[in-house]
Amino acid sequence: RNLATTAHRVAKIGRRRRPVLRNNPLMRDLADACRHRVTEFNSQELANTVWAFATLRIKAPALFDALVDQALATLGEFNSWELINTAWAYANLGVAAPTLFDAIAD
Repeated sequence: RNLATTAHRVAKIGRRRRPVLRNNPLMRDLADACRHRVTEFNSQELANTVWAFATLRIKAPALFDALVDQALATLGEFNSWELINTAWAYANLGVAAPTLFDAIAD
């Protein structure tokens, strides 16, 4: 939970500093930490994490793949806002997630 909250707050505070954060090794470390704990995230934490990295325009392929897998496993727990934020994040970064988009559409 703390990892997702950290990512979300960094994105909210740091939107104007995207270039600095995008190249910051701590953001890569945060992405790796989130990826390793993603199976513990609830739907809000998943949506907040993917939104945060997309807002900062940070592509973290391994994290985004893990988030798709976990989102698909817990899709029934997502509310409409979480679904919208998740879909927006993948679309905003141009990250292909056809199985996720198909599942959301159903």
